[in-house]
Amino acid sequence: MTTNTDTNIRTELVHFGLTTKEAAVYEACLQRGEMTVMDLTKLSRLSRSTAYFVADELVKKGLLRFVQRGAHRLYSAEDPRKLQQLLDQEKVWVARRSRMLESLLPTLQMRYSGASNKPLVSYYVGKEEMQQIFEDALLSGTKELLFVGNINVLREAVSQKYLASWNRRKIKADIKTRGIWEQKEEPEDEFLKASSENMREARHAPTGFTSPTYTLMYGNKVAYLSSVVEAYGVLIESKDLSVTMHSWFKELWERSK
Repeated sequence: MTTNTDTNIRTELVHFGLTTKEAAVYEACLQRGEMTVMDLTKLSRLSRSTAYFVADELVKKGLLRFVQRGAHRLYSAEDPRKLQQLLDQEKVWVARRSRMLESLLPTLQMRYSGASNKPLVSYYVGKEEMQQIFEDALLSGTKELLFVGNINVLREAVSQKYLASWNRRKIKADIKTRGIWEQKEEPEDEFLKASSENMREARHAPTGFTSPTYTLMYGNKVAYLSSVVEAYGVLIESKDLSVTMHSWFKELWERSK
């Protein structure tokens, strides 16, 4: 019988980094001591072959041990302090990988930047993929994002919940936004309104201006997001296009109120 305490322990072990199946097997061994694969199967509710595989994986991680008695292999938990050792090993490995990346990244960035003079075009379908465009904007190093478009298109393209979270991270990264909404549009969401707190300045487009897409500009990149009906996004990295679009934005900004 599984109690609420057992469930809580398993949940915390999963948060620590074990898989759900590993947490079930490890917790069972902590609770009952030496156990055969058949015992593990009953307590963890896994198949015999899965319980056997998972137990062996935990042995490799140093969290379980086993002894062979006749035809049976008996598993038992190692001291829980082994979890700390495992975490310490991971910290060392992460630090090592971080140092490796730090030395390698400039070379990779150089090759990426000089790989081609042709524009780079990326295509995104659906909300989760279009959210990648906004994540890229945060990582771009720019200190100002420019936008032109329809509020509803923006909200539907990447979701209201995501935009709220993204806006908080944008402010934390000290990135300003300046843009143009369609005529008479006014955001209902506080995080989309023009204010010093949101680090956003906005104007309304001239009469007659329409934009069924949402345009975002940063660095040498220009992104277009469609309405929810078509649900696609395009991100183009092109210096020439960026110069053109920034000139278009400057002209439209001066004509907007």
